Amino acid sequence: MSFIHLWLLLLDGSSVNLDDFIDWPRWVGVGILGVLAAAGPIVGLYTLLTSNSSSLLFIGIGTLFPVIVTLVLVSYVLRCCSRRSGDTLLITGALGSLLLALLFAVTATSIIWGQQTLGITMADPFVLITEMLLGGALFGLLYGHYYGLAILQRRRLREKTAELQQQNERLDDFASMLSHDLRNPLNVAQGRLELAQDDVESEHLDAVTTAHDRMEALIENLLELAQFEQADIDRESVDLETLVGQCWMLVDTNEATLVSNVDGTVAADRNQLQRLFENLFRNAVEHGGSTVTVTVDELEDGFYVEDDGPGIPPEIRDDVFESGFTTANESTGFGLGIVAEIARSHGWNLSVADGADGGARIKVTGVESLH
Repeated sequence: MSFIHLWLLLLDGSSVNLDDFIDWPRWVGVGILGVLAAAGPIVGLYTLLTSNSSSLLFIGIGTLFPVIVTLVLVSYVLRCCSRRSGDTLLITGALGSLLLALLFAVTATSIIWGQQTLGITMADPFVLITEMLLGGALFGLLYGHYYGLAILQRRRLREKTAELQQQNERLDDFASMLSHDLRNPLNVAQGRLELAQDDVESEHLDAVTTAHDRMEALIENLLELAQFEQADIDRESVDLETLVGQCWMLVDTNEATLVSNVDGTVAADRNQLQRLFENLFRNAVEHGGSTVTVTVDELEDGFYVEDDGPGIPPEIRDDVFESGFTTANESTGFGLGIVAEIARSHGWNLSVADGADGGARIKVTGVESLH
């Protein structure tokens, strides 16, 4: 069967464009399978009328088998004609059916010729050839069908790869726009605002400053989110206790308190895991208040970050990891969205639960532990 595979493989290679081949009219596949299907009743009737065998079982099988092959081929044609990807399966199924039918027929002919050279005359040589031909058609149909499915799978994979590449290119353009097209005029506006504040005292200018700061934070968060969506994961052994302490020092926590009960190591991208903890700490302080107590502790397959603030109402827990969603006026709403993106890129799971002291507990599970 290897040469059949080679022939079909050439149709999906560089020498022949498979898409051009599949653009042939549908009747190419239908015609091949139709001819083989039409041969079934003829062979069955011929076997019934002309067989010299004295075995009723042989005659019965020789009569019914071709009819069964015909029903299978006709059903396959009808099914493929009703499917969107049916043209591909029709052509590969028809080619496989035709090639194996010819191979089986040649094999039967070789057997008969070999018997004749030994002086043995077979009673029904034509019946053997035609029955073998239809048997080959049936097995070839199965082979061609599954090969066609493999072709469709490779095509979908190529399309998905191309789609992802286009998405990455759009993200690059988006990041470039944020970095230059938005940030540059924002810097100009901030500079002009500082000059205006030197000349005029007005609460309206303070409001403009707040708006500029929010715009700057939004640009930073969007750039960070775009970077995480494109970044490759470089896993290494990360000591959680050390990393948690470093992250707490890098966040403006005011008078908040950290309680860390982690002492193991995990397999993660160190930079991304650092950003995850920083955003969770920042989120806890923003929503729990400047004197909130934040606890980091271990789970069986991960860890959690908990605060003793007001908590997260159950009705919005499914929304808090969406980028841009926030209940705090001073927040951009991208902190937990970035956390969700980091967890997704690592294959981890995020969930929200009630904290031990009534606050919110953000659980990160599915983490590979390296204790």
